[in-house]
Amino acid sequence: MKRTLISLLLVLTMTFALAAPALAEQEAPVKLRIAAPRSSEDQSSSFNDKEVVQKFCKEANVEVEWIEIPSGSITERKGVILASDLPDAFLGIVQQDDITANSDLFLPLQDLLPQYAPNIYEQFNSMGEQVWNICTWPDGNVYALPGNWMLATGNVVERQPMINQKWLENVGKKMPTTLDELYDVLKAFKEQDANGNGDPSDELPISCRPEDFIYFGGSWGFTNDFYRIEDGKVIGVAATEDYRAFLEFYNKLASEGLLDVESFSQTNDQWSAKFKGNRLGISWCWRPGTDLAGSECQKDFVSYLPVMAEGCEGRPAVPGSKTKFTGILVALAITTACKNPEAVLRFWDNASATTEQKMIFSQGFEGYTWGWDDAGRPIEFDVPAELDPENKGRAWWRFNLSAIDNVLPLILPHEQSYYPSDAFDPQAKYNLAMDVWEYVADQEESMPLRIVDAETLEEKTMIEPDLKNYLTSFVANSVINGVTDESWAKHLEELEKYQYSDYIEWQQKYYDGSF
Repeated sequence: MKRTLISLLLVLTMTFALAAPALAEQEAPVKLRIAAPRSSEDQSSSFNDKEVVQKFCKEANVEVEWIEIPSGSITERKGVILASDLPDAFLGIVQQDDITANSDLFLPLQDLLPQYAPNIYEQFNSMGEQVWNICTWPDGNVYALPGNWMLATGNVVERQPMINQKWLENVGKKMPTTLDELYDVLKAFKEQDANGNGDPSDELPISCRPEDFIYFGGSWGFTNDFYRIEDGKVIGVAATEDYRAFLEFYNKLASEGLLDVESFSQTNDQWSAKFKGNRLGISWCWRPGTDLAGSECQKDFVSYLPVMAEGCEGRPAVPGSKTKFTGILVALAITTACKNPEAVLRFWDNASATTEQKMIFSQGFEGYTWGWDDAGRPIEFDVPAELDPENKGRAWWRFNLSAIDNVLPLILPHEQSYYPSDAFDPQAKYNLAMDVWEYVADQEESMPLRIVDAETLEEKTMIEPDLKNYLTSFVANSVINGVTDESWAKHLEELEKYQYSDYIEWQQKYYDGSF
């Protein structure tokens, strides 16, 4: 690993001629007002006191009056700002819905990008429709630019399936590869004092949070109540025989005490207490280092590879998407109050010009929390001890050396920084994602991100909440009490009552982009 430590003073004197676009000759910097979020961990007196911010303002020849909004009060403050005191631009703060509802307050950017933000324009084009789809409104205008990590690999898997490897060893079982083998493992967990505490009755072979239970449907190729996508067709899974088979299998587990039926009602704290108390054999979590922090059994959990039901092999089985956009949809939005939009774009385009510029904007100067590996890739690490004698920690340096709280230029997949395997915990999430990568949906099997008009969106939101509530209740009741021909027939009738066919049709149009 190459960690070249460069002093702040030296970095500030470096020339970024290749990174920064040529600036028009001006007698004085262009003055701008920009609203941006401020983290509670940011100890600077103002953004303008940060050397990173000074660097980017100088290179773009702008002088910014920052409207620094505490992260915890954004919802309250942004409404007032939109109604009365528009800044020239927002970094973060507003969301796509805010822009859709107030599009007359925001400047269309598509015609300005080629001239005033050529780096951004070229980078967006290099990703094909993937980026343009998420920032083009139904009227054809680009009112905002997305940002942050476009594809943070560790985050594309929404929840990780985990199994207690030590329990497997204690009961003499191997990782299950079929549903029958899974059943046998769960029986052994239940009957053989798998946690080794001398009490053969306190094991819960399977338990999870209520919102995670549907992920067990991955064995039948679906990880949400509503649909799966196959060959470009949105299939309403809740009306399929696969859905019924899923319910019947888990009803069998519940009836034999192999599934914790509190999985449908327990709070996160209740689930966490069981998880950390070494009572669970299989569950879903973000990563053990987060959900099991401080627990002795943290090291015992490993990735559980979903076992596929017969005939369902090859379908996605873990929630997430290999092409899931993990950034923020609105990083930069310029308002109609702005008299110099070209200056705002120049500032953001300069910060977006190269991987190095993006890393400096997001992490601060090289050598503290990031550097380059021997292959020229950005790598993140803990702050070297000689630079952090007070042991303030990586988070403190990241918030106080970087420019803005979690609002960054768009970092393309090939620019994504990574963590060495011996570094801090985020690398663990990446490793876990790689364990189950083959079970994560490809682009063609994933719902794309698009912007639709408010009226079209309302068609979905009028159906979805009641439908979701019904399906959640039906799944819990079916798993606990069983599924009969009569209850299944009644279920199919209820789906139509809750406009399930209309909902799936809406999703198909959204997938096709045919509204």
